[in-house]
Amino acid sequence: MGKNVILCFILTLCAFASAKAQSVLLVQQTNGKPLANAMVYVKCIEGPCKSKTDMLYTAVDGLIILPDKGIYEATIKKIGFELKKIKLESNAQITVVLKEILNDLEEFVVTGEYEKTSTSNSVQKVRVLDQKRIQAQGAVNLKDLLSNELNVRINQDNILGAGLSLQGISGQNIKILIDGVPVVGRVNGNIDLTQLNLNNIERVEIIEGPMSVVYGTDALGGVINLISKKPVNASFSGNLQSYVESVGQYNLNTSVSLKYNAHAFKLGLGRNYFNGFTSNFYYDNNIKPAITDNTYASYYDRKQQWLPKEQRFADVNYTYTLKNGDISYQGSYFNEMVSNKGLPTITSYDAYAFDDYYETQRINNYVFLNLKFKSKANLNLIQAINLFDRKKNVYRKNLVDMSETLIPIEDDQSHIRFANVNFRGTYSTKQHTKLNYQLGYDVVYEKGSGDRMTGNPEMIDAATFLSMEYKPINRLKIMPAARIAYNSRFSVPVVPSINIKYDVNAAWSIRASYGNGFRAPSLKELNLFFFDFNHSIQGNQNLKAENSHNFNMVANARKIFTKHIINFEPSVFFNHIYDMISLAIVDANSTPLLYSYVNIDTYKTFGLNLQGEWKYNAFSLTGGYTYAGRYNIAYTQNQNIDQFSYAPEYRINIGYTIPKILVNTNVFYKYNGALPGYILGANKEVLQTLIDPYQLMDATFSKALFKSKLQVATGIKNIFNITNITNTGAGGAIHGSGSSMPVSWGRSFFIQMTLNLQSN
Repeated sequence: MGKNVILCFILTLCAFASAKAQSVLLVQQTNGKPLANAMVYVKCIEGPCKSKTDMLYTAVDGLIILPDKGIYEATIKKIGFELKKIKLESNAQITVVLKEILNDLEEFVVTGEYEKTSTSNSVQKVRVLDQKRIQAQGAVNLKDLLSNELNVRINQDNILGAGLSLQGISGQNIKILIDGVPVVGRVNGNIDLTQLNLNNIERVEIIEGPMSVVYGTDALGGVINLISKKPVNASFSGNLQSYVESVGQYNLNTSVSLKYNAHAFKLGLGRNYFNGFTSNFYYDNNIKPAITDNTYASYYDRKQQWLPKEQRFADVNYTYTLKNGDISYQGSYFNEMVSNKGLPTITSYDAYAFDDYYETQRINNYVFLNLKFKSKANLNLIQAINLFDRKKNVYRKNLVDMSETLIPIEDDQSHIRFANVNFRGTYSTKQHTKLNYQLGYDVVYEKGSGDRMTGNPEMIDAATFLSMEYKPINRLKIMPAARIAYNSRFSVPVVPSINIKYDVNAAWSIRASYGNGFRAPSLKELNLFFFDFNHSIQGNQNLKAENSHNFNMVANARKIFTKHIINFEPSVFFNHIYDMISLAIVDANSTPLLYSYVNIDTYKTFGLNLQGEWKYNAFSLTGGYTYAGRYNIAYTQNQNIDQFSYAPEYRINIGYTIPKILVNTNVFYKYNGALPGYILGANKEVLQTLIDPYQLMDATFSKALFKSKLQVATGIKNIFNITNITNTGAGGAIHGSGSSMPVSWGRSFFIQMTLNLQSN
């Protein structure tokens, strides 16, 4: 420490000697080390420079020199440190010491960035849901985690799984990534969020708005990137986690990490089991009316609303550390079996039922190469092979001897597979103060097969993209970008975007963005043919690609005091999608109704978000409000109806750490307002729809024991016991009653215990 003090003293003397009439500011840490890259907002209040303002950053030696004569007010800020305001006299030579604030350490993001960057410095607005948030919420999968997020709506199908909408845009237009690699295998346009377990996820990053320049097709509405846990630096670490929920959910997963010199290895295994659940509402309306003889009532208990489900998964990671980077392999396996047991048929001679089984398998293989050069440039290469396999089998179940027989009807069985090969690379520079750039390529080959696919279900998408980060002045960043692509089945336009970030002062910053989006129809939308007793869906090879325009503007005000932090963030967004693809009735006279994918011309969403946060010592309060409008497609047929339907959302999260016993308490509340709309019926008539409002609230408690080796969390989920809501006028969905929509399986209690072991 003494050497550091002497060094800073010598640097200060040198700077003071050369500064002459200049004002010099030295920013240090409490240990005497210089503090680099601290932001200093200066305003001249007296002298020839009066009213002039500037945004400066301290150099490696912690110094800033103001060349103009005058008296300044300076605000000094750096994430993780206290904020200080000082008055800097003309020709003054001042040393300022900033104390570290441990509870304000900021998250870092990688999605859409040149390199790992703090959220305050990223040009784009990135929402981060870190490990602390995942544990506090008791979230098992991505659906659990996103259910509390503002501007996110979850839709649930108890066979197809859970999907989402972001900024009013849903399905195929939201790109979900794992470590920057797209997740494949959409069912009815959605990636099932309940299949994305969080046991091996370090954090989740969300960017709203088109990311088509960087991530290509499917990214019109936004990107959700799941960042995996990596092997730790310790020679050995182990983890064992159990989760039990009163509704009949039993989870167990474990992981082991080893490190030897430049080699690091991590293995994880897990199993999630759900016993199934039926709410009283569903039982009274769908099962009880079918019971004609109470003697056999117990047989009808086998028919459940929330279907029994078993998931098994494994992941492995090997990393070899190089002198200037690392190379790693990451593989994962996932298997899910969903059981849909039918209502029994009971006669004097027999008792049987027809049961459906839905099996999903995902196999992912990634190879990553990350290199850093002396010029501070980065090279990142990814090669990925992803496989998705889904089967549906129908059996006749003998309820006397419990034997099963596969139904020999082709339309009752189905098997569909998708293979995706992805090559991706980026070269990024960060050595220049004014201008940096990122050059990348992205090649994707996707092939589908199975008894439900027709024609030639394969597609190649190859692209190169370029973005530049230009800083004409310290407080302004401008990032224009463009993507040039080739698609084997569709013509692709040049896709541009631009992001701007402006630091108004030490507290306020503004981000604005425009993005052009592009999405080629998926292989299922083009080539799917699916027919059984209840469904009739056929692909459409005449579909056109979707294009979109998106505008986002976000302001952020962050004030840091000694004991509290206040954050306020208003934002607005607008999306306009052309030739949007939707599933629609194309033959109202067929039995069952014939559905196909069609281009519906146009779709728009826009809205206002207001979010705020207040932290005071061990207490935190986060609140938010969204008011979003969704375009009514039926407006093109009947302009007497509203062009947009509006729906509000509210969100309040409260956190408090009880000082004496160090128990973390959290309350998560989300209100989803009524969602009105208009649709076109089978005969082009205008029908009004209304999805009822509902609210969800969870309360959790957690504590670390035995020097943080054991983490215990418990709590109540869905305190208001919401199970189903009404969807008026929808006329029926692909799966489900059409008048009742499942939301949750009701109030439940959970306990989670995590054992962490580590040796250096």
